[in-house]
Parts: sequence; C-alpha cells; structure tokens
Amino acid sequence: IKNIQNFMMQGSTKYNSIYDEMYSKLNSAQKTAVDQIDGPVMVVAGPGTGKTQTIGLRIANILKQTQLNPQNILCLTITDSAVQQKLISDFTRENLVSDSPPIVAVNSRCGDPHYANSSKNSIAIRKGDFLLIDIWAKENKPKSIYGDITHVAVAAERPTEKQKKIFNIVRSAQIAATELVVNSFTQKKELCGWEVDECARTVIREAGYGEFFIHRTGHNIGESVHGSGANMDNLEMHDVRPVLLSTCFSIEPGIYLPGEFGVRLEYDLYVHQDGRVEIVGGAQDEIVSIL
Repeated sequence: IKNIQNFMMQGSTKYNSIYDEMYSKLNSAQKTAVDQIDGPVMVVAGPGTGKTQTIGLRIANILKQTQLNPQNILCLTITDSAVQQKLISDFTRENLVSDSPPIVAVNSRCGDPHYANSSKNSIAIRKGDFLLIDIWAKENKPKSIYGDITHVAVAAERPTEKQKKIFNIVRSAQIAATELVVNSFTQKKELCGWEVDECARTVIREAGYGEFFIHRTGHNIGESVHGSGANMDNLEMHDVRPVLLSTCFSIEPGIYLPGEFGVRLEYDLYVHQDGRVEIVGGAQDEIVSIL
C-alpha cells in the first residue's frame, strides 16, 4: 500500500502497472469490493484469504479515481492469526526454524498458559486489548540452540492499573529468580532446579497470587526447546537436578486470571563455563503500549 501511495504521490507511471498486476490476481468477489469506491464495504473471509490485500487495493483504487490525499487515509486490519503468520514469515526470512508456531493471545486467552492459535478461533485485535506473544526458534543449521521469549503489550495508550500491578509482581519474581542464579554461581554454590522455581513462586505467593501461577518457572533449553537438563520446577515435580555450567534455561513466571488476562514474562539464562550468567532475549521492564 505504501509503495502504491508513493508512486501516486510522485505521479509515477509505474503506479498503474503495479495496481493492474495486483488487481488481475484477485477473484471476482474481491474485484467487486475493490471496484466499489463509494460508501462502506464489508469484506468477510477466513484467515490468509487476501482480506488485507483487497482492502489495500480498494484504497489504491479510491486514490486512482479521486483527488483524495493519501495522507488522509488510515488502513488497519489485524487479527491474532495475522500476527502469528507474520511472525512465522519473519522466521522464514531470518532462516529460523521452530517445532511449533508462536503464541499470540488476546485478553482472556492470555489467561490460558496452554493457549494455541488456530484459524478456527482467530479474533480481531481491538483498541484496549491486552496481548501476550510467546515465540521460540533457532537458526536453521546443525547444533543450533533455541531461544524462547514471551512479552506482553496493550493496544492502548497505557495499561490499566491492574495490568501494571500484575506485571510488576511477575517481573519481580523473574528478577528474584535471576538474582538467585547469578548469586549462586558467583559464590560457586550448588543450585537445584526446584530452588529457582520456589524463589519465583514465593514472590508471587506473598503478593497474594500464588494460586494463579500454575506452571513451573522454567525449562532447560538445548537443540530442542525443552531440553533434557534441569527444569526450574517445584510444582509439576521437585527437580533436584543441579543447574550446570554451559547450560541454558528459561525464566518465565506468570500470573493467569481466568476470564481477564494473564502475564508471563520469559527470557533465557545462559550459564557460561566460567560461571557468568547471561540474560538472552532481553528483559521487559514495563508493558509495551502500541497506540
């Protein structure tokens, strides 16, 4: 759309050829929608069927047939499935692979830590929605190691006070667990997986939300996203295996409020051979506002 608008503004003859080429690829119903330049048009179709392209070409046709300034047009169409497909496309472009698609959860779906997107349950992302995105992938080459991160955002100018409160509790739990790992290796003290989980869980429990933290704090990561080493787990199992040098694992505490929203913050820790602990994937210190 931006390219077509640029050509239009520049008076380029290339504008018409691009428009004509894209228009020729539409089916008859899509062409009918594009040809209708007056009044509202509703485009109803499933994920990945070309709704965005149809709406974009309709705008291009309006620009072509009228004197409307392109800068006065705002075109937005987005669903959770569309965001997921964009992430998958980005993986391909960056030569990354994953064992399963990323998670893009909206509102109450963020409150389900096991939520999985599908074309049958796709919903639009609207102003005011709370978002959780969980992605994991690795380089498409032998012996590569996974990265696994989760961040949250709001489609609003600012999050609500309750959203900020839950976020801050989860972030405090993540920081506490990370500091335990760092201090243990600095002091050369043995650290078991269950201890890391209990550290994060204690922060959330003392804040009054222990019953809403319903999974382990982290998992080992290797050539598989769920590796064979120690997990940060004192819930699903009491993992007494030590956290070893030269290993990677996630730190991902969460609070899940059924019917409302959920916050999970995830990055990975890599313990170097010399005991240095590195955060991989970046820490999130506040809820991202995307409006």
